[in-house]
Amino acid sequence: MGFNWLDYLVLFVYLAGLMLVATKFLHEQHNSKEFFVAGNSIPWWGAGMSILATLVSTVSILGGPADFFRYGFEGFGIWYLATFLAAPVIIFVFIRFFLNLGIVSAYEYLEKRFSLGIRLIGSSFFLLMRALYIGVVIYASAIALGPFTGIPVMWLMVIVGVCSALYAVTGGIKAVIWTDVIQLVVVYLGIAYLLAMVFNRIEGGFPEMWRIATERGHDFSYLKSAENWGLSPFVPNAFFLLLVGMFFNALAQKGTDQMTVQRYLSTRNARESAKALLVDVFGAIPIGFLMMAVGLGLFAWYHTTGGLEHLAENNYNGLLPEFVAREFPHGFAGLFAAALMAAVISTVDSGMNCLATVTMTDFQLRFRKSPLSDAGSIFYARLWTVVWAALCIGLAFFIYVSAYDNIARVSGQVIGLFSGSILGIFLLGMLVPRVNAPGAGIGAVAGGAVAIWANYFWVRQAPDGNILHVCYMVPITLGVLTTLGVGVLTSFCFAPPRREQLRGLNIWHLTERERNLTDRKAEQ
Repeated sequence: MGFNWLDYLVLFVYLAGLMLVATKFLHEQHNSKEFFVAGNSIPWWGAGMSILATLVSTVSILGGPADFFRYGFEGFGIWYLATFLAAPVIIFVFIRFFLNLGIVSAYEYLEKRFSLGIRLIGSSFFLLMRALYIGVVIYASAIALGPFTGIPVMWLMVIVGVCSALYAVTGGIKAVIWTDVIQLVVVYLGIAYLLAMVFNRIEGGFPEMWRIATERGHDFSYLKSAENWGLSPFVPNAFFLLLVGMFFNALAQKGTDQMTVQRYLSTRNARESAKALLVDVFGAIPIGFLMMAVGLGLFAWYHTTGGLEHLAENNYNGLLPEFVAREFPHGFAGLFAAALMAAVISTVDSGMNCLATVTMTDFQLRFRKSPLSDAGSIFYARLWTVVWAALCIGLAFFIYVSAYDNIARVSGQVIGLFSGSILGIFLLGMLVPRVNAPGAGIGAVAGGAVAIWANYFWVRQAPDGNILHVCYMVPITLGVLTTLGVGVLTSFCFAPPRREQLRGLNIWHLTERERNLTDRKAEQ
């Protein structure tokens, strides 16, 4: 059917409503702590929903069903198992340290434990990776929404970037978190309604959908393959390799990334932060199952209607927009577009706020000789948010007009490669007392180099002549393990850390008072 005036009206009303919510917090920002961590006033459920909303982008909403459409259940469920395994480590190691130190940026820990240089390396990598990620999200979301809504791609990039910046500038992290909560509800409702529409279009409902899927191998038959239970790095869905890699990925994403750490820091204590993490971990499960069901439903619908012939150049991410455009009544198509817009804005506004936080905390305030006034800190917090918004929108434009069609894919790979090294530095600092700043730095460089080598140069030729690359979770695993191994070994070539670099900063060097303080904060 395509978009008409009613759909545009629904989309406009939704965006305007979010802006009204953000303006509610305009006069509640009195200093940088309130702007960046909401004065530690966010309830655990709000912080948890914000984490989940931040990590669910338009790309994942469109890409999740598309992956189920193409591959069925291959690898499904491993991510949830990995996050369950990672959650105790995040709660009892990362969250406890971050909450006890009273910091705003996660990378402040690295200076206290190692050196200013290591802190700047960590924060610089974060700024590079997160800006690249936000630019890619703006670009990819506009590409997906453009044909569906009829709005030019360049205008969509501006709309997403400007709306996200307005929410972040107006009310700081508090506005970002509460608009995230609203947007997560919209995403849930949008996906649920979409699933109902898909099932309604399949005669026979779920049993028929499952029959079509199993007939074409879109079930759990991949688990019967012996190679998927082996350890060959060239098997794309090797269970144990995926599990280990996703475990490290979950630690990096939910334990050391400023976008999630900042949500923990916005709560009252470690116990509240732990609850927020569990909201994210368990809240992701229904979204995953909903997207799985939508993907299998679309698979059945397209095969029964012959709609695959309209799929241009294997553009599987275009499956959902095409289905909605053809099957949704006017008004409801606008609601689905609002759900997609909610997903991208919740990711982008969070990213912009975190970029401003790290820039101001790890660079401006760290090197400023005199403290800023409350009014000055708010001014610069908003200024840095605007600066990063402009840079991210500009990066999205660059990707769009560039001749390099695979920039988005390569960018995502680069982000994953370096996150392993950053995670390794934090693990070395928190778990291994003998590691010093030179060892951590050398280990991080070695880990990044090994991850890059594994991702781009570790290949094998298959019997049919095709070039096989390693499983996509192998590079981050090797990056983390190399950072840990090289970091420990090279540290013995240098002087051990000073006592003040360990006391209260390493899990084995907590005094009795500090242990009690940690436990008390965790259980308040």
